Amino acid sequence: MGEIAEIMIRSGLDTTMREIYDRKPVTDPHVMVMAVGDAECDSAPLQVTQFEADIRLAEQLKELWIEGGGGGNGGESYHLPWYFAAMKTSIDCFEKHEKKGYLFTIGDEPILPGIAKENLRRVFNSGTETDLSSAELLAMALRSYEVFHVVLTNVGHASMDLKSVLQTWEPLLGERVIHCDNHEKVAEVIVSTIQVMEGVDKTTVTKSWSGSTAVTVANAVKSLTRKSAGSTGKGV
Repeated sequence: MGEIAEIMIRSGLDTTMREIYDRKPVTDPHVMVMAVGDAECDSAPLQVTQFEADIRLAEQLKELWIEGGGGGNGGESYHLPWYFAAMKTSIDCFEKHEKKGYLFTIGDEPILPGIAKENLRRVFNSGTETDLSSAELLAMALRSYEVFHVVLTNVGHASMDLKSVLQTWEPLLGERVIHCDNHEKVAEVIVSTIQVMEGVDKTTVTKSWSGSTAVTVANAVKSLTRKSAGSTGKGV
């Protein structure tokens, strides 16, 4: 995922920001980017920028280190952003207007089942008295964020064994596991997902793109509804 992560961070973010401002699925958007790895074996399993609404974010992205580590433990710590979002952020849309923010994780690997308290303290220099499961970490994030995961089905682990990846994700997020069949179109898929969640018809969203992008977006949002992750019957 190292090279692909570089593509998404260095170029995909520009598309995400530009399309959010052009399409206006939400007002006054501020974006934070996190680089996620493996809390069990990586040196820098979570790196985070500030929330920004302008070019200052690009400068912070230059400081992110794409470690490219990981180990043979069958997954990645995609739940680290959930804990960070729940415990380390405060967003005006929720605090002032009770409207949740949007939190997307992206990858090709299964999600690890949880995090040991020792690793939680190592990553955050704080934590809990007990280990936390992925379901518990998700529940924390869902208090103030709409949570999604984009599975890159055309690369890496998912391209070889999609079933094993989905077996870890679908019990947590249900239909909010978004399938993306082209890793170069992640930005368009994310923006389209937000549009659908904000009430734009899926056909309208799909037709707003052209060529292969429209096909990728149509496949990504086809099963999406505006239900919360907790109401899927598969969730927390």
